[in-house]
Amino acid sequence: MHMTGIQPPRPWQARVPYRLLSLLISGILLATGVAVVYHRIDWGGVTAVWTNLNAKLVIFATVIYWLQYPINSFRLHRVILWVTKLPYSEAPPLRFIFKLTCSAGFVAVAAPIGLAGDAAKIAALRAFGDLSITDAARCTLFDRVVGVQWMSIVGLAALPLQVAAGVDSSIVIPQLALFAGLLAGVGVLLVLPKALTLIRSAFIGKIARVFADYRRMLLPQR
Repeated sequence: MHMTGIQPPRPWQARVPYRLLSLLISGILLATGVAVVYHRIDWGGVTAVWTNLNAKLVIFATVIYWLQYPINSFRLHRVILWVTKLPYSEAPPLRFIFKLTCSAGFVAVAAPIGLAGDAAKIAALRAFGDLSITDAARCTLFDRVVGVQWMSIVGLAALPLQVAAGVDSSIVIPQLALFAGLLAGVGVLLVLPKALTLIRSAFIGKIARVFADYRRMLLPQR
């Protein structure tokens, strides 16, 4: 074998700069979030609320909160397989998606802008998941829409139960408007790509590709 004086970097060495950059960005976001919280929150009020909380309900809520990460990771993994049509062995592994979901959740909490978590997912899928920027954006968008869609369907299905339980209409009607509006937004997503293709613009065409083929998520086997 021909040897040269310069050896190619090993995979883990090539990823070190990305990890350092990730740690630096996370530190900046965390410091910014702490600064905002420190100046905006009434700590006396927070202490008063915590002292009156039911410990069992807090534990239950914490467990439910953390369950969203494995569930959302599985959902995003399935969406990636459906959108990209990659074989299971070539798609980003579920373990990577779980780490990505947890990291994006941290970014969403620490950053002043909640959408920063979705932006972090897109960047990570592009940099580490070997997806194109278009597929990374589509998978992140469709993953979010799938969650909203099923939340709305379950919410609408629960409204008759609330009415039967005697819940006041002033509470039921806003829920109906909210869930129906969210489902209407999903409907817009189905027709938006074709509508955008009517505009003769290369830039608009690229945007249309990001929103294309959501109806694939609605197939019965999904």
